[in-house]
Amino acid sequence: MCIRDRTFTVLMAMQRVAVGRWLAVRTSSAAQSGFIEERLSGTEDLRAAGAEQHSLNQLDDLSHKLLISSQRAELASNLSFAITNVLFVI
Repeated sequence: MCIRDRTFTVLMAMQRVAVGRWLAVRTSSAAQSGFIEERLSGTEDLRAAGAEQHSLNQLDDLSHKLLISSQRAELASNLSFAITNVLFVI
């Protein structure tokens, strides 16, 4: 197996990892957007039930999941960029 074939194998493996991580980011972002949309349409009901703090806690959890998935996706993308440069130098 020549170096070119190994390079493509490594890059394809990194692509699979990065694509999966960015899919998680899009999923988390969609969940957060849907949550915000639903809560905005039911603002009066939330206030009447006294559930503002509960909704804010849920939003905090969703935001944390989005942050973690974004960090993991960025790390995978940056790692694939670094690996590409190292393999180019080799």
